Amino acid sequence: MGFSVAQAALFLCLAGTSLAAVAIGPAIVHPDHPGKCWLPKQNRSYVDGAQWQEPNCMRATCLSYKSQLYVEYATCGPVAAGPGCKPVQDLSLPYPSCCPIISCPNADPDALKGEEYDEFTNWISEYYDNPTPTA
Repeated sequence: MGFSVAQAALFLCLAGTSLAAVAIGPAIVHPDHPGKCWLPKQNRSYVDGAQWQEPNCMRATCLSYKSQLYVEYATCGPVAAGPGCKPVQDLSLPYPSCCPIISCPNADPDALKGEEYDEFTNWISEYYDNPTPTA
């Protein structure tokens, strides 16, 4: 049971759009808001575990670890489109819905049918909807 070229290209597109980039840095703490992440540009503080949207398709989370506050930033991972395809993005949506997806307007719809495609999409759904917990 081998992958066809169309299925391999679809796999690369799905894998590329499903991954995120994450960065963590120390949070600013305002003296009037101890124990909270402070955002000067918003003039607002956030409690541990709170999430908010940042511009350009990014989600931020206030995190506490070993009595220190951090901000975790999650953004879309890189995407690459094959021939005849292009990334499409809607920045009016919240993260991760605003992440680019690959659009292939001239793709052969028959390449996306059959048992191998169904097995592959079921695997993608199971993997991303029910990820294995890590220790």
